[in-house]
Amino acid sequence: MLSPIFFTLAGITWYFITPTPRQSHNEDAALSTVERKSSGNYFTELAWGVYLFFKSMWVGAVLIFTNRKFVWLFTSYSVALYLHRALESMLAPAFAKRVLGTSAWSQIMVGGKS
Repeated sequence: MLSPIFFTLAGITWYFITPTPRQSHNEDAALSTVERKSSGNYFTELAWGVYLFFKSMWVGAVLIFTNRKFVWLFTSYSVALYLHRALESMLAPAFAKRVLGTSAWSQIMVGGKS
């Protein structure tokens, strides 16, 4: 229920954050775009997807740990993920049982399906 409100607040906050210029050649190399045509082979595409996953992990690590102003992202994302899981496992069942009257509806709320 609070997600749209917080999403709007995050969007407003993001609007007022100004972008900063890139500082080093290493960041430019890590952030280079990946352009590739599809080969059609399933295993080749699967391997390419795995490669891109690990490359995105590497680029994220380079961005976060080489620039002092982005270090806060690592801890804040971890805290947000943990609190989200706590919300799903503790608050949703309590809300469903006490307010809605059926505890099984908590899984519908968490899953987002109707």
